[in-house]
Amino acid sequence: MHALLWVLLIGCLQEEEAPGKAGAGDDSGGPYLTFYEDYDGDGFGGEAAEGYEVPAGYVELGGDCDDEDPTVHPEADEICDHVDNNCDGSIDEDVLLALYTDNDGDGYGSAPSGEGCEGLSGQVTNNDDCDDGDDTVYPGAADSCDGLDNNCDGEVDLTLHTGELSEDAATFCDNTCSGSIDGSIDLNFESGDIDFSCVVDVSGHVQANSGGSLTGLDFSALRQVGGDLIISNNPHLGGLDLSSLDQVGGGLTIQHAGALLALDLSSLAEVGESLSVSGLDNLGELDLSSLSLVGDTFAIHNCDALSALDLSSLRQVEWVSVHVNDVLRSVALPELGEIIEKVSLYKNPALEDVNLSALESAGTLSFDSNDALIQLDLSSLQSGGSVVIQKHGSLASVDLSALSSTTGGVYIQNNNALSSIELSSLVETGGDLSIEGNALCDEDLNYLEEVVCGGTFSLDNAGACP
Repeated sequence: MHALLWVLLIGCLQEEEAPGKAGAGDDSGGPYLTFYEDYDGDGFGGEAAEGYEVPAGYVELGGDCDDEDPTVHPEADEICDHVDNNCDGSIDEDVLLALYTDNDGDGYGSAPSGEGCEGLSGQVTNNDDCDDGDDTVYPGAADSCDGLDNNCDGEVDLTLHTGELSEDAATFCDNTCSGSIDGSIDLNFESGDIDFSCVVDVSGHVQANSGGSLTGLDFSALRQVGGDLIISNNPHLGGLDLSSLDQVGGGLTIQHAGALLALDLSSLAEVGESLSVSGLDNLGELDLSSLSLVGDTFAIHNCDALSALDLSSLRQVEWVSVHVNDVLRSVALPELGEIIEKVSLYKNPALEDVNLSALESAGTLSFDSNDALIQLDLSSLQSGGSVVIQKHGSLASVDLSALSSTTGGVYIQNNNALSSIELSSLVETGGDLSIEGNALCDEDLNYLEEVVCGGTFSLDNAGACP
């Protein structure tokens, strides 16, 4: 009996296989598998086992480097969290963030502090704080009247007033901070010195027409005016500070301020409509060195003490008018390539030098009665409307060597000293071609009879021919 029990026990042991081992001569018919315990249920296992069937809690995919975290497995996206999320042996590869120190704890940083992951104490992923020592200053903070750029937008832009400002102008900026006017400023019939140095922007217009008693106007912080800026009829205005003015959306007019000696518009880049400076009898200095665009007319009239007009940055304008400036000696427009409407230089008796070296096209060119002008170089001009050069007492030479056609007439008349003119490229005029009353030799200009002329051709000059 004991022997029989022993035989049965040995047979049972031979049929039973220990987990993870293959039995010799097994007749189950299935493939022998390797599988992995998936403790965290993410589809990937860690510890391997073997058998003919994948038991519950096991999977056929291994490689899980942390089987207690379902967000960690070989197909996970790597994120910046100090963990090897995708089990490739590297931590936070290609996902490290640029970090910046947040000294004041307002959620915005300034100085770079290296690379790392978001959430570190005292570190943030932006450098947008314009004052990292003040936790009330950061992007999105409310502006307050404290002289600070509270919201880091580059401006101390508190709205100081809404609507039209006309009363209490003389004391408006007393004990206040810088800011904007959401509206307009009218300073008609104000007197004395007016301090508007607290105003940075005006959405509407600015007008000052005192009728005689305004002596000073301080707009030293003003950068933009949405509408017109008009300073007019202030004969005793001796001080006008617009040195920060960058842009005028409408027109800019400064006129009839005989006491004004200098005008600093060195920051002015754009005027949406016309720019006019006139009737400033004692204006000796005018700085327009940054002016690049005037939407309509640029005019300098009756500024009897102004000796030089430098518009070296001006590239776009509809009309240029420089009239009756008694001591003006030079006008420089070296970057201006096109004038849509007109260039007019009239009765500037001391004018000696005109620089239009880049001008290729113009609606109308008119040079009239500039007695000191000796030579006129328009050698880049290729086409135009009308060309008028007349009544110059000293003008000796005119270079229009590139001019090929005009839609209007060409009038070169009554320039008593003009002995040299170059028009060798001219083939067509839309109007008259008149060269008369100059010191030119008519025989040298007979070739112009071949020009296709839309009007009459006239040639009558008093110059001796060689």
